[in-house]
Amino acid sequence: MLSILTARAEIFLESQKLPFIRAERAMETWQEHRKILRALARRSSGAAQKAMHEHVRNAALRTGIAFVAPATS
Repeated sequence: MLSILTARAEIFLESQKLPFIRAERAMETWQEHRKILRALARRSSGAAQKAMHEHVRNAALRTGIAFVAPATS
């Protein structure tokens, strides 16, 4: 994942501007951050991790990047 973040740093930087360009994105981003912070406040590491994964995946999708989940055996 580090290589993806490094290789696509410019795209992720652009994604930071999206909530300010498209108003509907501001609420989505705010709700994702709120979910992460609430899980942290409850000291629920599992819920915080899940919320953070969802946020990263959604942020990537907003920039046109789709993460593929690894196959499980």
